[in-house]
Amino acid sequence: MGGSSPKELIANELHFDDKQKAAFEIIVKKHQDQSAQIRVEIREAKKAYYQLGPKNKKATHELTFAYAKLEALNYSHFEEIRAICKTDQKDALNRLLNIIISGSNFGMMGPPGLKL
Repeated sequence: MGGSSPKELIANELHFDDKQKAAFEIIVKKHQDQSAQIRVEIREAKKAYYQLGPKNKKATHELTFAYAKLEALNYSHFEEIRAICKTDQKDALNRLLNIIISGSNFGMMGPPGLKL
């Protein structure tokens, strides 16, 4: 993906018009703010998990729940993006999502060498 962020990749590939660009910026900002909060929860849950170990059901549950919460947020985020897409952009978004979620770094980079 040439070092592009998911935001840049989506904006470049979908060719949003000015109205879509404005809505996209709001959607991205909201997602960044919400995901930052959840990442703090993940960090704290990880600390507890590594202190208490995987046999501690509460620590395991809290870590699992924090990651699930982040994935649910991501799903909602992409649904919000889909809602601002025109019909022809939705197919392109589906292609991009397959690349984004298949990668590493919390699904934000595609597999090495993968081209659009």
